[in-house]
Amino acid sequence: YVSRRGLPQEAKAADSLVLRPQHAHWPLVWMLALTQISVGLATATAAVPSPSWFLSGAAVAIGFAGLGASVLHLGRPLQAWRAFMGLGHSWLSREIFAFGGFAPLLVLSLGLQLLDLPYTRLAWAVTALAGLGAIYTSVMIYHDTRRRFWRFPRTFVRFYGTAGTLAAAGLILSGIFSWGAPILLASWALKLLAEGRVLRQSSNGRNDADNHSARIQTECKRSALRIRWGASIVGTLILVATPVAGVPFGLLGIVLLSAAEIAERYLFFTAVYAPKMPGGVSA
Repeated sequence: YVSRRGLPQEAKAADSLVLRPQHAHWPLVWMLALTQISVGLATATAAVPSPSWFLSGAAVAIGFAGLGASVLHLGRPLQAWRAFMGLGHSWLSREIFAFGGFAPLLVLSLGLQLLDLPYTRLAWAVTALAGLGAIYTSVMIYHDTRRRFWRFPRTFVRFYGTAGTLAAAGLILSGIFSWGAPILLASWALKLLAEGRVLRQSSNGRNDADNHSARIQTECKRSALRIRWGASIVGTLILVATPVAGVPFGLLGIVLLSAAEIAERYLFFTAVYAPKMPGGVSA
């Protein structure tokens, strides 16, 4: 209900305490997680003097897998070309164009690397910058919904934290441990700190959006939450130990970190509090 005079603070819908997880939107889960992982690996490729084929190839393959998943969410995929009509006011249109530019840059950079041509590192640097800019459009899409769980600081940390975490993992696998380890630990700590602040709201006794999002995770989506935290912690520890254990051991760390980010993006959608009419279905 909306009123210019406001509503009494004690006025609550009769079903306000009912926990209703939202739709997972799996195509968007995969699209957001994989494109941000790809941007992270592309950033690591640009920072490494002699990047491995695995690193650059993974950036391209994962990036296109994420973009392919995004098509599955479109109700009318054949009309996607009309996205340019909303560039002046729609962050979704801007996201389509931003990642539409990121994709050919991935191919160009990999091609220059395969042919061992000049300006390969410059191409990867431009690709990484384009990808980082594209992530910002994704952040703004969810911030503009005005849902508390998706507000700008939280979404910014989540999305860029994914790219930063995988960029650091790529640096470690490439042998640049002195830079990779601090960046990995900083990204990992920042993300889990931000997510932990929301989870602490589950015991605050209030009935608000943060409490609802926290309880969805701790009561309804406990398995996904355990995967998110467990895979993240174990994957980080494995990568930190990579210089001693070896690169194959580090690959396992990257797989676990990627799984943790996918689980986090699943919770990002299912735990959001969606405003609705009392007794109605969530928007």
